[in-house]
Amino acid sequence: MGIAEKILVVLLVCLLFFAGGYRTGTRHADNKHAARQLEAERAASAKYRAEIERGDALAAQLETVKTQTRTVTKTITREVNHYVTPLSVSRCPIPLGFVRLHDAAAANSLPAAPGLDADAPSGVDLAAVATTVTENYGECHAWAQQLCCR
Repeated sequence: MGIAEKILVVLLVCLLFFAGGYRTGTRHADNKHAARQLEAERAASAKYRAEIERGDALAAQLETVKTQTRTVTKTITREVNHYVTPLSVSRCPIPLGFVRLHDAAAANSLPAAPGLDADAPSGVDLAAVATTVTENYGECHAWAQQLCCR
């Protein structure tokens, strides 16, 4: 074997070592990248699970508060006749203008012109007004709790 062949063999051996080292290095880099990616995915998954648990806890808390609000609203509604007695109802007829204005506000629309009959009795008694107002406030509190989680 001549010197040129020996040099060629040495170069081929060096080339094989270089290729093997390069391959090992790229594999190592790929493994490091995969490990970082796996760690990032694990962290994201843990954060996601924590947010789900937080959401579940908030939902349970909200349901508790809404149940309390419904209980208070039902209790107040049951008490209307104790606070708004038949004597109060007879002394305070609800005028048609009030009913029209209330209904327009409930529908989020402008009321019609009051007209001459605005002071006429509406047929709605004071206890019905108190019940409606109580139920409306109960709904308002339930919505506020849902939006703000006071």
